[in-house]
Amino acid sequence: MSEAQAIGSKQHDGLPSNPKLLYVLLAVLVFGLGMAVFLVRNKLALQSGLATATSCNFGGKLNCDAVNTSQYSTMFGMPSAFWAIPTYAVMAFLTWIGIKGTGSSDEQTRQSGRYALAGVSFLAVLTVLDAMYMGYIMVEKIGFLCLYCISLYVVAIASAAIAIGQGPKSVGAAISQSIEALVGFKAPVSQAFTVLLVVGMASYIGTNQWLQSMEAQALKNAKAGIAPSGGGSSRAEPPAGAAAAAAAAEPAAGSTAQALPTPKGGDCADGPTIDASSVRIGGKKTKEDGWTEVQWPIDEDCEFFHGPKDAKVTVIKVADFQCSYCRYLALTLDPVMQEYKGKSVRFVMKNFPMNVRCNPQMSGYDKHPNACESSWAGRCAGIQGKFWEMHDKMYANQQALSEFHLDKYAQEMGLNMTKFRLCMKDPKTHQAIKDDIKVAYKAGIWGTPRTYINGRLITGSGSKAIFKYHIDEALKAAASGGAVVAAKPKTMAAVSDGTTMIKVANADGKTFYMDPYEGSVGKNGRAVSMPGVKPARVSWLDAKSACEKSGKRLCTEQEWVTACAGQPAVDNNNNGMFGDDAVEGSMYPYGKFYSAGTCHDQGDKYQGKAIATGSKKECRTSSALFDMAGNISEWVGASKDKATLMGGHGSSTERAACNQRAFSAGIGRRNHTTGFRCCADTNVRSSKVAASNLKRVLETMKGQNMPVFTAKASDGTNIDTRKFKGKVTLVNYFASWCGPCKKEFPYLVRYQEELKAKGLQIIGIGVDSSPEPSLEFAKKYEANFPIITDPESVLMGKMMVYSMPASFLIDKSGKIVYAHTGFKPEEDATPLKNTILSLL
Repeated sequence: MSEAQAIGSKQHDGLPSNPKLLYVLLAVLVFGLGMAVFLVRNKLALQSGLATATSCNFGGKLNCDAVNTSQYSTMFGMPSAFWAIPTYAVMAFLTWIGIKGTGSSDEQTRQSGRYALAGVSFLAVLTVLDAMYMGYIMVEKIGFLCLYCISLYVVAIASAAIAIGQGPKSVGAAISQSIEALVGFKAPVSQAFTVLLVVGMASYIGTNQWLQSMEAQALKNAKAGIAPSGGGSSRAEPPAGAAAAAAAAEPAAGSTAQALPTPKGGDCADGPTIDASSVRIGGKKTKEDGWTEVQWPIDEDCEFFHGPKDAKVTVIKVADFQCSYCRYLALTLDPVMQEYKGKSVRFVMKNFPMNVRCNPQMSGYDKHPNACESSWAGRCAGIQGKFWEMHDKMYANQQALSEFHLDKYAQEMGLNMTKFRLCMKDPKTHQAIKDDIKVAYKAGIWGTPRTYINGRLITGSGSKAIFKYHIDEALKAAASGGAVVAAKPKTMAAVSDGTTMIKVANADGKTFYMDPYEGSVGKNGRAVSMPGVKPARVSWLDAKSACEKSGKRLCTEQEWVTACAGQPAVDNNNNGMFGDDAVEGSMYPYGKFYSAGTCHDQGDKYQGKAIATGSKKECRTSSALFDMAGNISEWVGASKDKATLMGGHGSSTERAACNQRAFSAGIGRRNHTTGFRCCADTNVRSSKVAASNLKRVLETMKGQNMPVFTAKASDGTNIDTRKFKGKVTLVNYFASWCGPCKKEFPYLVRYQEELKAKGLQIIGIGVDSSPEPSLEFAKKYEANFPIITDPESVLMGKMMVYSMPASFLIDKSGKIVYAHTGFKPEEDATPLKNTILSLL
């Protein structure tokens, strides 16, 4: 054989002469691996309820979320994109073996490379077949296109083309060589199986932990009243007609919801029927949520119940199938519904489609174009016994609710399509939905979702723990023959002047004592509990010191929750916390249900101020502990690892509750929302203190002298605020996760470059819980000024920083002349620079 023939034979022996295209193949597979992880992440975010929309949506038919929430988005219990992760990992590994074989003169290594490229080719062909099938599903079944999914299909096709062209040259050869390697268990088969097993198991464990983490965050957000990302509020300003309808409804005698006579069941072939005029309302009428007590008319014979017809507890949700918050509520309620199966609890949905075609009062609100049709589809499926199945399918495919898709879902569910289609057009169907809407307006509702348990409004999107609490309370009330909407009279203890503490019984049978009012601090540094004064703004360090100087201590989290809820707190989930799970006793210090404004909880988030202690006379426990919800969050915890803030503050609304805890709070945090009260093992009595002997409560840092502190910056610079005099100083608090900080930092860098020579100095203080993210952030934005890290929020507390970014300008005399939170370039950049220039 000639040398040329030998070279030609070598080029066509299943390995290329040059591995350049194999490196391209490796890059393509790594890209596919990253895209698969990205799609899994988005699927989990939607599945967990952490998000209602992701970055995958480009408008119109280009909607990844519609694909990623469809019934085809999972395979064998895992996100469909999950299976691409171990597949592409094995293909990348085999490609690397092929590259090594190409560059080797050892025949055994070259043979291993041949088998590796044959294996890559075989797997690539399988991924192309899968891509063709999923592409068909996406176009024909789902009706939306996911560009990120399509990118995976491109990866599959490109991988197949490169691998076959560089290796076995044909699909047949790829299959036969792969079978040969598998049967003989030849290298690199064993290594490939190892990679498959390791990556597959790691991906499985990681995906499940990721989902659990997202679900935990979604639960935390629900407790904090934070809506899932991506969705707008499904709430419209009440139009004149809606306002008139709501105004026309007056509460029944006694201002409590009245039990209704059971309506006569209509012809169940037409679904449930109600008399919209028979609704009963009561309680209080809130601007945001309507009446707090609403007894909805229920067709006991024909309603689409989830649970027993004769249940003692009825959970009614008022919802719109196109409302993103309603989808979040559905995801939250689903495990609750499963948990109460077989118990005396039934769930009912009432429709409030926010579209003018079936809800005339929604004129001008056009965000839910398919709301009417989806409400009709739910009812028509319910008439055939499959309301909840259609309910789940529509929320799972919320971006695909056109009449075409609704018809398709009905077919997939096995409904009688003739009956379904006639029902969708039937005026009786449309009128039934309008009857639900009429009741909603009488209840003062003009947005979704709303949830009622035995007629009592449960505010917010809720969480599993909150719903379980209210359902359990309703079951207890039903078992005792009481009504959940009726408030139980309390035996109210006499009000203290603060010189004596309040006795509380703990879970272990022992007692402890708590100050009746939120704490002030005397000029001698001691904690003072007294009515009629503004509570102190303190850090955990300050609070601990003040309590100990007065012969007391900070309360534990268990003690605080016990005192607020009126029953010994239990750590139900065994995680060492007592304010993050089911509440024993009352959710609020004044009772089981939220009452807006009973405590000071309706203020502005940034500008709101705490009011004098004890001002809200009804914001108390039966034992006469005042302001445990709202006004100012209270530090608890005997040690820094147990430190947290409880009870919410002046803008917390319904989150101002006995189970409201901050999940992270640096011990130095001090601002307009942080306060304290003390506990003790015995009743520590104190003398009355004149208000003039209390330390002054600062509302703002503007106009104050720069607080004294020293710190070492990341570049080794020693920062001493006492040396600020004679200079103009800008102190900026930032965090790596803060969006406005990312916009502001380039301006700060520019100001330092332009104005340093004129006497400006800038100091950045990163407040991440560990130093590294703050330093990485500063490095990324090329900070040209000293950076201090503040992981325990001590320096935040010095300047009473509430949120980031926060900027302070200190003049040459050492006085703070400018204090601003947030940063919008178009609004804040010029005023900030002009103020700097005026001081130089």
